[in-house]
Amino acid sequence: MKNYRTLLASLLLCSSASVMADTGVFIGVVYDFGGSNAKQGLGLSAKLVSSDEPDKVVGAIGFSYFPQATNKLGADISVGHTFDNGLVTLGYDVFNKQPQIGLGYMDTEEKEKKKAAPADPPPADNNGDGGSQQN
Repeated sequence: MKNYRTLLASLLLCSSASVMADTGVFIGVVYDFGGSNAKQGLGLSAKLVSSDEPDKVVGAIGFSYFPQATNKLGADISVGHTFDNGLVTLGYDVFNKQPQIGLGYMDTEEKEKKKAAPADPPPADNNGDGGSQQN
């Protein structure tokens, strides 16, 4: 029960972070450390990532599938670093209670710096008197 509360709290934290930045989606491979067989720790994962910009430190939550393991499903909380169209994560699988590392593809988008539009020039002075009106 405590694992589900931790996962729910993580979901809420990541969703609040998504308001500030565009989120990304990670698809890749993960490895849970601590299993009795190396093949059992290898799995496929999908994660929701706090930012889709390259060269950023990010938070992530995700679900994993381990085809060779006894417990085939995992849910993780991770931190990572984004690259051009990629991500490396290090986290903890709360279902399997094991540390996890991940590597995979993520569509990163470089944010363009928007230049402020120049202000409209003042209206032209057609009277030739500097814009003052005298009666």
